[in-house]
Amino acid sequence: MVVRNMGLNYIHKSFLSSHGHLSSASCLVTESFQVKLCDYGLPELTRSSEITLKLWWAPELLNSSLNGGTKSADVYAFAIVASEIMARQPAWNLYGGNHNVEDFIRAIKHGGSSPLRPTIPPDVDISSEVVGDRTKELTDEKKKADLLLSRMLPKEAAERLKLGQSVEPEGFDSVTVFFSDVVKFTALAAKCSPFQVVSLLNELYSSFDAIIEEHGAYKVESIGDGYLCVSGLPVRNGHQHVREIAQMSISFMAYVNGFRVVPFPRERIQLRIGLNSGNKRCLKEVRQMNNFIPGPCVAGVVGLSMPRYCLFGDTVNTASRMESNGKREC
Repeated sequence: MVVRNMGLNYIHKSFLSSHGHLSSASCLVTESFQVKLCDYGLPELTRSSEITLKLWWAPELLNSSLNGGTKSADVYAFAIVASEIMARQPAWNLYGGNHNVEDFIRAIKHGGSSPLRPTIPPDVDISSEVVGDRTKELTDEKKKADLLLSRMLPKEAAERLKLGQSVEPEGFDSVTVFFSDVVKFTALAAKCSPFQVVSLLNELYSSFDAIIEEHGAYKVESIGDGYLCVSGLPVRNGHQHVREIAQMSISFMAYVNGFRVVPFPRERIQLRIGLNSGNKRCLKEVRQMNNFIPGPCVAGVVGLSMPRYCLFGDTVNTASRMESNGKREC
């Protein structure tokens, strides 16, 4: 209902001013379980003579010959849709007995001292305490989901995905890319059990993540013993990205020098690091293909079932090659 209310607020603030024909039939659920509103605009085409659709109309609309709706009538229809969700029954629960739709419409239209309103069965517990508790649980779970999503994707991309919108790739002219891996990790992993390997990487990368938060950098991903982060995107920071990544790299090495593998205290972890900074204004030669001029780095969300924030461009490729061909720290 929160998403549906957001959509209705958006329509009320737009040039349409009101939906005009809101009902449960105009609320569509997408494959990602996002609610989208339809049947708004074009009142001449959408105003139907079907009697059952008038069950969601406010009395002022039933007594008027106008095709357009009003904001207050939308709120009235929204309340009926909300009662359908809470009671898990159709509007006015007409299918639960031998009721005449025209009689209901006539009663709503003329009103009276006891106007007819949607009812909720007495066996449904809707006390204020229960509603408050359920609302708090929903809010807490939503915060957990938002926190998890914000750790997987940049905030702006996460917000667009929650609204069911696509995330367009974006070019960044000035960034510094960081790659690292653990030297001789395969040999070290062969000495450990799978659980020990997971514990080792979790402890190592949890500390790396904490170091990143102290600098203007963004962690892109970690695959196995490989670690990728960047500065200058998704938040642009001028030319500060070079200093931020350099200071972060020094902090990484300082931490690794004191890190010891629990099963093998004498084993010392060493990193091999590759850095590369790209600045579009400093490129002397820029390749042009199909009228597209590539910048130092392009970032975008790839995939639907498990979306990932990925980096592309020569800056990323060069940093990767510098890491794979570089020397381990001394």
